Amino acid sequence: MARVPQPRLGDGVLKSAAVTLLRLVRTLSYRLSGNVCLYNKVMKYKTIFIDWHGTLSDSRFWERWAKDPTKQKLHRLVQHALFESEEGLLIARDWMRGLRSVDDVVRYLHDVTGITISDLKDELRYTSENMVFINPEVVHRIEALRAKGVKVLIASDNMDTFRLWTIPALGLEDMFDGILTSDTQGALKSEMGPQGFNQFFSPYLHEHNLQPGEAVLIDDTESLQSVESLGIDFLHVSAVASLLNHLDRLLEYN
Repeated sequence: MARVPQPRLGDGVLKSAAVTLLRLVRTLSYRLSGNVCLYNKVMKYKTIFIDWHGTLSDSRFWERWAKDPTKQKLHRLVQHALFESEEGLLIARDWMRGLRSVDDVVRYLHDVTGITISDLKDELRYTSENMVFINPEVVHRIEALRAKGVKVLIASDNMDTFRLWTIPALGLEDMFDGILTSDTQGALKSEMGPQGFNQFFSPYLHEHNLQPGEAVLIDDTESLQSVESLGIDFLHVSAVASLLNHLDRLLEYN
């Protein structure tokens, strides 16, 4: 019986299959990191917005009390009053929108917990001035991106304490090209207004004439993927995709 010759894969077919497989692996690994952009997308941006709490820093208000056995009760009282109770959560959100000041919040906490105003404010100021970066290498990556001409800004839902104490104590104005905070913008990052206007981001986008795909937000809050409706790409910080991972990837493409 005559032998039927079997078709052989040429180099071109093999190469094409290898490229396709590589793309699939990259896509899968990137999706597993909680992001919707693909690794094979050319992520070249003019502006990078980076969240503060949970992304650039894990430092917290009054955290020194949490580490001191003699002050842990005070820390629990403050945490419950401001970040767990219904009234406290409403006050905290107003604080982040610039509708309340640090003095308003300290007076509220004094009334609820009985802790002296001076102790509350002094410890709040101390922890605000002594916040640290989640990874010291992040600072070097930001310097490298800025050296390439990329604008890097902090974009944070934050309180007046950030402007009053954290920014000057850490010299953040020298490290970044700008700092957007919800208390000065009058709205949280996630809040959308009429006709898709976002009070936090839209003024900056318009002022700097940034087009869709020219800016990206790096944030640990996954729901902020909603900024894509503004033309801002989104990179989620998670256990499998750290801020450092994202910055290294951006450096590779910029």
